[in-house]
Amino acid sequence: MRYFRPSLVSGWLAVTLSAAILLLPACSSNVGAQPPPEPTAQTQPGSKPGQPAPTTDARPRPTLAPNDPAQPVSNQTPITPSEQNASQVKISGRVTNAAGEPLARARLAFSQSSVPMPEIAYLTNANGEYSMIVSRGEYTLAVFADGYAAQERQLDTRTEAQAQADFVLQPQ
Repeated sequence: MRYFRPSLVSGWLAVTLSAAILLLPACSSNVGAQPPPEPTAQTQPGSKPGQPAPTTDARPRPTLAPNDPAQPVSNQTPITPSEQNASQVKISGRVTNAAGEPLARARLAFSQSSVPMPEIAYLTNANGEYSMIVSRGEYTLAVFADGYAAQERQLDTRTEAQAQADFVLQPQ
């Protein structure tokens, strides 16, 4: 027969009552509380209720005049396709070995440039051809292929709309 231990029951009862006493005021503190008030301002068309209304810029917007040298340049200044194409040049060509066979996946990169250029490499296609669009300037174009000696070529694209640069790589 098992006996009931009064010391365990009284300890458990004391802990339970203490927790209930501590939690009771926290639960009852929101009794009768009102929900937060809704915004009293009218909502602007296009905005959602309860969110701040979008601000409007009261400053007059300048009228953009094409080809105006005094006009500030920004990413919002419209550039016509003819203006954009006038400042860019297409460089294309073919990379082959000494036997005239195309070198696929040969890497082309600019080792020097008179204009800022990202450090990226271009690859030839299965026919050994490549094509890239760059800003007008002076460049040193280098080509690399596994098993072949690297080759460089100076290109001046300041006065031309297109530049052709073919490479014939020699085995190492």
